[in-house]
Amino acid sequence: MSPHDPGEIWTGTEPSRAYRSTDGGDTWEHRGGLADLPSSDEWAFPPRPHTHHVRWIEPDPNAPDRLYVAVEAGALVTTRDAGETWDDRVSGSRRDTHSMATHPDAPGRVWTAAGDGYAETVDAGETWTHPQNGLDRTYCWSVAVDAGDPARVLVSAARGAREAHAAETAETYVFRRTGLDDWERLDGRGLPLGDGVTRPVLAAGDPGAFYALSNRGLYRSVDGGDSWTEIDVDWPERTRDQTARGLAVLP
Repeated sequence: MSPHDPGEIWTGTEPSRAYRSTDGGDTWEHRGGLADLPSSDEWAFPPRPHTHHVRWIEPDPNAPDRLYVAVEAGALVTTRDAGETWDDRVSGSRRDTHSMATHPDAPGRVWTAAGDGYAETVDAGETWTHPQNGLDRTYCWSVAVDAGDPARVLVSAARGAREAHAAETAETYVFRRTGLDDWERLDGRGLPLGDGVTRPVLAAGDPGAFYALSNRGLYRSVDGGDSWTEIDVDWPERTRDQTARGLAVLP
């Protein structure tokens, strides 16, 4: 949903297409040209190598017509005119982006968690850097930025897909980075991590608050990730065998 207009909604499909609604979802318009980008010949989703899909759409909170669109797998592309035209992936951007985050107090900044590693930009996707010190897992799944401090970033990561998605082989962790500091792993703070934990889906809440959802339940931190408590939810049976798909926090 657009942070500028509550009636504007974007959705992505498989094969990769982007659609926009300006009336709250009553009608939809295909924003063409996405799959015509030069890099599209290399897009492919591993389980089904003859197709691909839009994995994530991130509207820019500081530019109403700019969006960042991740195709799984193959490209992170942008539009500066609400899908009239598209800018193809650039050197240094990740090819297997799973999630993205932006922040209203950080114009031009985008944070990404991808299967081929973490990346961030300070110039709206023109160039990308890959801060890695302390982040000893490169299969990144979810990223969240503190609503009150864009210098504080959380990311969930594993060594590979096998260690991320299946409970019987999972070993995933959550890492935090503040400013230009190295990443630190958030072990021993009340959030289940490590063996048997599928990759947490992360979301930011109020300033200083984060949420994490995995096969071990839903957890919340109100101190920037220093400590976590479980939120009591009446889950259905077999939750520990499942993998969380998404998490939304409403104001």
